[in-house]
Amino acid sequence: MVATGARAILPNIKGISQKDGAGHGVFLIRNYEDGIKIYDSTKTKNGSTCVIAGAGLIGLEMVEAFKKRSTGRKMDITVVEKSDHILPTMLDKQMATTMLDK
Repeated sequence: MVATGARAILPNIKGISQKDGAGHGVFLIRNYEDGIKIYDSTKTKNGSTCVIAGAGLIGLEMVEAFKKRSTGRKMDITVVEKSDHILPTMLDKQMATTMLDK
């Protein structure tokens, strides 16, 4: 799981530290260095599932990065968002829906 955003809000899941997100396969991302940590962690692993918490700009960028990283193998990527649409701080629901329909 990757928790994204200026201040990641971690879901209350057993085994995840609410302080820093530390947990098996759980990463917080805010900057390039955080992305390198995720990349380094996945270089030798052949994970097939990724959950990205947050459909803001960073979360959607992470979807693209995981898609590119998984070339040649099947990667199931799930995005969860507490709002009812993507890019909730930038778009209203109608505009987000219009973008997804294109």
